[in-house]
Amino acid sequence: SSGSQDSLEIFISNNCGDTWQRLTVLKGSQIINNTAMGTEFAPTNTSQWKAQTIPVPAAMRSSKSFLRFRFWPSEGGNNFYLDNFSISPWTTGINEVAQNKTAIDIVPNPTQGSSKLCFTSVQNNSAQLLIRDLTGKTIYTESLHFQPHTFVMHNIDRAVFPAAGIYIVSLIQNESTNNLKLIVE
Repeated sequence: SSGSQDSLEIFISNNCGDTWQRLTVLKGSQIINNTAMGTEFAPTNTSQWKAQTIPVPAAMRSSKSFLRFRFWPSEGGNNFYLDNFSISPWTTGINEVAQNKTAIDIVPNPTQGSSKLCFTSVQNNSAQLLIRDLTGKTIYTESLHFQPHTFVMHNIDRAVFPAAGIYIVSLIQNESTNNLKLIVE
């Protein structure tokens, strides 16, 4: 279909633009969120926007980092709009976790400081947080209490971890356990 070969390339430089590395290429359905139109398109309501999260490797994040966007329209393609662009310290999209009622994530991960365990609570208003090292030894437990069916961002302080390493963070809600790997640098 018209415009189905449109693409958006995203590049990053961590040396003020001297050299560039391609982060990703978004193509086809990753950027097309409207039907083909024979006239010039301009968005008129929020349903015509598509949210995207692009991870940026920790090694590429610095005060000298620059991003470059290059849109390549195909024959028959239409206008491209980029709005509400933001750079966040989170390595994953908290908004996506907040919108997905079953998603659970830890951000940032890897971390050199504190992290946040992000999830949507179930109807029971309590949960158990359990952190183990790779030998299976429990190094931290905490009972969590919150309002049911709410988005929770629970802080996990760096002081919880005795050393840098890989840890298993478990969230137990309603007899269901979710295990996540956390890398502490």
